[in-house]
Amino acid sequence: MLLALRDRGAELLPFVAAGLGSLAVRFCGPPTGSGKARPWPEVTRIAHEVTKYLLADPITFDRELKQEFNDSNPALLLLRVIGSQFPYHVNKFEALGRSLLLFEEIPRALRDQSVMPDFDLEARFRAVSGGLRISQFVKLGFVAWCFSQHPAGLTNRVLEECQRRGLKVGTATEIRVAFQLLSSSVEGFRELYARSNRQSDVRFGMYEFNPLHVSPLIRPWGHEPFWSERGGRMIAPVPDLIISRVSLGIYHQLLTAYGTEFSQYFGHVFAEYCGYLIRAAGRGSVLTEDEIRKRYPSTKGRKAPDWVIVDGNTAILIECKATRFTRAAIQTGSAATVNDSLKQVRKGLKQLYQFREACRAGAAGLEALHHCTEYVPVVLTLEPYYAVNSPFFRDELDAVLRAEGVANLSWRLVAMEELELIERYVRGGISWTEALTTSPTSEVIEDYKARTGMNRNEDSCLSPKYKELLGHLGLG
Repeated sequence: MLLALRDRGAELLPFVAAGLGSLAVRFCGPPTGSGKARPWPEVTRIAHEVTKYLLADPITFDRELKQEFNDSNPALLLLRVIGSQFPYHVNKFEALGRSLLLFEEIPRALRDQSVMPDFDLEARFRAVSGGLRISQFVKLGFVAWCFSQHPAGLTNRVLEECQRRGLKVGTATEIRVAFQLLSSSVEGFRELYARSNRQSDVRFGMYEFNPLHVSPLIRPWGHEPFWSERGGRMIAPVPDLIISRVSLGIYHQLLTAYGTEFSQYFGHVFAEYCGYLIRAAGRGSVLTEDEIRKRYPSTKGRKAPDWVIVDGNTAILIECKATRFTRAAIQTGSAATVNDSLKQVRKGLKQLYQFREACRAGAAGLEALHHCTEYVPVVLTLEPYYAVNSPFFRDELDAVLRAEGVANLSWRLVAMEELELIERYVRGGISWTEALTTSPTSEVIEDYKARTGMNRNEDSCLSPKYKELLGHLGLG
């Protein structure tokens, strides 16, 4: 099964390939010595059954859950469906360029600032990653993705051949450590699945966490030593998850290892990264929180956003929150877990509301914004909050905000990956107001491309970091 996925898995939807890969690792024996893939018609029949299972929400067969659904917000079902499928779609180019900025360059630049918590990101990563540097991990993840569909599987011989051809893939120790982080034996995969889903409601089994997000490479012959000829042979059921692992996977690895100590530190890094993307567009007048605070100090609990973009007579108020839906919220879509996941979002929206009201009241120190006739509150999040901008979710969240004294706030949530995508189009002439208040659907992006001529990866502000990555490999 895994061999078939390696050869033709791209013909399946990514979430189906991931489900089939998880099924194969958890319940099938190792590939036979012949190395032949299972016949593809047989695989597609199994994939069809897997698809039906993954799309079979429990409200279709559980009376209690069906009644709960009839009495609840229908957007909760939408969250389960979208949240179980969209994470397998990876913007590879942006993810690779992002990693070097978000986890290396920006933390170095912020190191000596007095507001920063004492947390050495590079040193902490090396402490939980066998001494491997972040840039080396990203580089080897890129190499793994490039060779993930090699006919013989990704092996140490493939990497040795890269070195012979002049690619700077790293030392033998670095390679071994990186692929131990990226891969799992069958036994290790099963243990991770059981550990990650221990508290799960079996009725929501189709939405359970897939360990391929943590270990996108599988070593089917796990009984062999890791770096032996057979034990080191690795297969990627969904190759793009390798890129995800060396991007946001670094964040999740550090959050698991260091908890709130890391999250409190990383909030500053994330806000600075969002600012990097905003300033790279080169449009509008951009104010930082520090610039605002020079004239509008934080006395008496006065709030200020991380960034303000003045776009004509519109002030876009931006608060950055390194947050996301919890695993439990995406798996069950229960109102309690969703509301808990939105705590930081609500906090950010309340901060933006207070600042907007101060601007409208003509508060001293905010003269640069007094001419604005419209204020657009935007919360930038680390990962997508699926469906939250939809009417069903907006009505629910607005009701909670009204109960907390926040009324008539026309807000929007924008994920980091959306900001990475639209930055180039703003640089090409699309206004910030349009870009940040319009969902970047495929139709909208095609329209932006036609209007700006920005239709290449090279047009992204992350292109130099991607080229830097190629340079690390000796390809620049």
